[in-house]
Amino acid sequence: MRIIVIDDDQSIGEIMRRILAPLHNDVTIVHTAPALCAVAHDAATAHIPFDLLITDVDIEDSGIVTDGIDQADTILHVHKDVFRSVLVMSGDDSNRNRAHEKGWPFLKKPFDRAELTAAIEMATKQS
Repeated sequence: MRIIVIDDDQSIGEIMRRILAPLHNDVTIVHTAPALCAVAHDAATAHIPFDLLITDVDIEDSGIVTDGIDQADTILHVHKDVFRSVLVMSGDDSNRNRAHEKGWPFLKKPFDRAELTAAIEMATKQS
C-alpha cells in the first residue's frame, strides 16, 4: 500500500514509518503543508496516487498552523484521485466530528499499533 503521512511532529512520522514500512507499505513522511502539496502534485502528475493519506489536524510550520482536514479537502478538490482514502489523526477529540463529516475515519492520539492498524483498515475499506 502506498501511504503518505503528514505530521509536524517528526517523532510521530518516524513512529508511523517504523510501524508501517515492515508491513510492506511504501511510506512517505512529510512535515509541512507545502511539502504535502508538492508530493500530491507530483503523484497526480505521474498518475501514481496514494492509497492512503494520514493527516494530523494542526500542522505547524514556522508559526503558521495549517488545518490538515481543510488541506486534504483542498488537494482532493484539485487532484480528485491523488488520495484514495484519508485518515485524520489528532490529540484533540473535538476534531472527530469534522473528520466524520468528510466521511473520513478519525484516530485519537496517542495511539498504539493495534489502533493504527484498525484505523487504516477502516479508512481503506471506505474508499
